Amino acid sequence: TLIRLKLRAGSSHDLNDVAILANLHPDWMEHVLALAVSHGREMGERVAALIRDPRVRRQAKDVQRQDRALQAFARRSAKRTPGGDSGA
Repeated sequence: TLIRLKLRAGSSHDLNDVAILANLHPDWMEHVLALAVSHGREMGERVAALIRDPRVRRQAKDVQRQDRALQAFARRSAKRTPGGDSGA
């Protein structure tokens, strides 16, 4: 999976991405932490710290906000486009 690949790569950017994904999908949190620990206790601690980091949480909220805005734009565009899903 993407998370396993990111953990294997282990760069700061990769671990930040994993922490953002965990914040975007709280139901994955336990699995993400277990995978991180499987790469060593230090990796598990680094990922856990990143998940709790307020900057990472803010990034995840920004991603959610951007995703909602993009979905709303797509719905509005589909309603204005001939042949789009206008409910008719």
